[in-house]
Amino acid sequence: MEMEKTREKAEGVILSGLRGKKRDGLVSRRFNRPLSIRLSRYLARYPITPNQISFISFLLCILAAVLFATGGYVTLLLGGILAQFASIVDGCDGEIARLKFQKSAYGGWFDAVLDRYADAFLLFGLTWHAYTTDTQPLALFAGFMAILGSFMVSYTADKYDALMASKIKGKIRIGRDIRIYLIFFGALLNQAFWVLVVIAAIMNAETIRRILVCRPMNNLKRLKDEIRSIISRSKVPEDPVHAQNTLEWLLNLKPGADEPLLIAALGHDIERAMEDKKVRRDQYDDFDDFKAAHAENSARILKKIMEGFEMEKDLIEEVFRLVCHHETGGDPRSDLIRDADALSFFEVNLPMYLEREGAEKALERCRWGYKRLSTKYKGKIKEFNYDNQEIHRLLRILIV
Repeated sequence: MEMEKTREKAEGVILSGLRGKKRDGLVSRRFNRPLSIRLSRYLARYPITPNQISFISFLLCILAAVLFATGGYVTLLLGGILAQFASIVDGCDGEIARLKFQKSAYGGWFDAVLDRYADAFLLFGLTWHAYTTDTQPLALFAGFMAILGSFMVSYTADKYDALMASKIKGKIRIGRDIRIYLIFFGALLNQAFWVLVVIAAIMNAETIRRILVCRPMNNLKRLKDEIRSIISRSKVPEDPVHAQNTLEWLLNLKPGADEPLLIAALGHDIERAMEDKKVRRDQYDDFDDFKAAHAENSARILKKIMEGFEMEKDLIEEVFRLVCHHETGGDPRSDLIRDADALSFFEVNLPMYLEREGAEKALERCRWGYKRLSTKYKGKIKEFNYDNQEIHRLLRILIV
């Protein structure tokens, strides 16, 4: 009895993580998933595999399509109910895979392939019903557009989810669950033709919307990849690590930071990776003047790169401003970049800086960096662990 309770508790923990699955659409989240989880807890007691469940869901859709094509309201309604039940069962394969530790890339791909076949059969069956029952030639065109739109929404899903991961959290996701629910609802109302029109309109409109919104997001991804590629060629070994670490510190200080902040954090030192363009310390008597020139030079380089990627003017100008002020701050947003940069210096740059420049220059650089750091973040430096005891000695001198 105790083992049974433990097993049920473990199942509950595993399945509870699926309730807020980010790729679930509105119907899945509110209706399908709660029912499929209950069904999965029952099915988990039997020797059934995730792939077998995927195939059962597919067969249910084929049967529903046959019922649609048979003609008559009763078979249309039964087909709609069966299609919706198949959509619920379709959620069980992934849940069973997690419960039985049988999750695999092949299983996910196999399920996706069967879903595309099932969608085509369902919509064709509905199209045939609308054409033969109402004798509307437009039903053939509506059915074709519904099938085309459904396939395009599925085809664009992975790229859209990858590019828009930070933007779509909590928003309604148009996908298969909504499509099949519309089929069920149309069957219930005996409106096969009009549900095809609605599905065609929604799915193709969603595809076009994704194309429009993903273009700038794709450019942003390419821009960040280009920045990383340039910095990776720096002759200063810690530069690539420092760029990524500064970005991570920014997200630590401000979760959900916007794109200008993210780009500025990643590329604030980009000029140091460009030997033919970077400013050099020996060109300036004053360290602050050198740092100001370095910041402005990085800002100009980033601006030119962003213009090449057709970024919006407002974004370019804000990144330019942030990078120009990343050494000194001066406003809440610039202060974030300055603090993330300073914290990253102490965390990842300092050991290599000490080895390269020696203790005297390292202490001078630490004093300069510690002084510019916001008071509320100075305590974080004490949390860093270093293998080098000389660094601990320098920090004891610095932090009184």
